[in-house]
Amino acid sequence: MVNTTTITQGPDDIKARVKDQVSFPCVVAWDPTLELTVFWKKDNVDVRVDGRRITIDSYSNELVIRDLTFADAGKDIFLFVFSACGGIRTCSKLYQF
Repeated sequence: MVNTTTITQGPDDIKARVKDQVSFPCVVAWDPTLELTVFWKKDNVDVRVDGRRITIDSYSNELVIRDLTFADAGKDIFLFVFSACGGIRTCSKLYQF
């Protein structure tokens, strides 16, 4: 049993090119008897999953963005994790060149 919810591997800053694919990991240690809720936000707005270009893996909670566009650049990507043990967050940034 885990007493606190912890992000053991969260997203890092990424440098990528237009048309690339990027992945933001989410590995969390938490008490599995409690419900875990994971939110991804981009510039404080919920990430809109479309099932093709932007996906979130239902098992690992990894965020994947395919076919990057200039509109994706320079955005803060936030990972929020909540359980009955408490809430935590981490942040990364997507850079394009």
